Amino acid sequence: MNIGFMNEYNIMNKLHNKRFCELDDFWKKNIVTIFNEVKDEDLIKCRLVGGNCKTDFEIIIKDKKKNLSVKRGENVSIHSEHIDSFLEFLKIIGVSDSTLKTIRLYHYGDGTLKGNGSNRKNAKELQEFYKEEIKEANIELNQNEIIKKIIYRAILKGRSPYHEEIDYLYHGNTIEGKLVSKEQLLNEIKNKCMYLECIHFGPFIYQPLSRFLYSKSKDDYKRHYIQLKWHTIDNDTKNIVNKT
Repeated sequence: MNIGFMNEYNIMNKLHNKRFCELDDFWKKNIVTIFNEVKDEDLIKCRLVGGNCKTDFEIIIKDKKKNLSVKRGENVSIHSEHIDSFLEFLKIIGVSDSTLKTIRLYHYGDGTLKGNGSNRKNAKELQEFYKEEIKEANIELNQNEIIKKIIYRAILKGRSPYHEEIDYLYHGNTIEGKLVSKEQLLNEIKNKCMYLECIHFGPFIYQPLSRFLYSKSKDDYKRHYIQLKWHTIDNDTKNIVNKT
């Protein structure tokens, strides 16, 4: 079990089948934030969701249920999907063909739009080679309305129309962390990273799941998948919490 999954299980075990009065002060505060009114004798239940859902586990008290996504550490991966479906999503929300082309060229880094070239450049080389194209693409991709739609797909709900949205994002472990609501994410995560030379959506960095620059791999399919990483999640969630 990797560190992220272990962290989710540890938090679930901290809460599951506990009465509210049994929790430590830190988790009492979080549960009150999530559910507003809670009584000492209220029993807390948790249910693992996971899979392709953005919800890691549900928290249930009486007839109320809330969905929680859990992250820990820095440089967190928040989303991955096939490049074709991701670019189709961007097209649907109004991103221009020229920006979509720039993303493909940056993604594959071999001068092609499908990844069938033989000479693959690394990220630094690509940022210099496509410097002006990336600058123009970032102007379009970092409109606040675009960033909100990325937050919705990458953090709150995901690709499937059948999945429920998360209610809260928790960044931390069993003893410390920051709890941020979906409304706070949508309202507070803005374009503040225009100095970045890579393709990004606000603080979310775009990259291939893997570039495999120097050799082929049995996992070569990963070259066709995108990844969004949130390098500044600790500071960003801290700033959001401090504003409340």
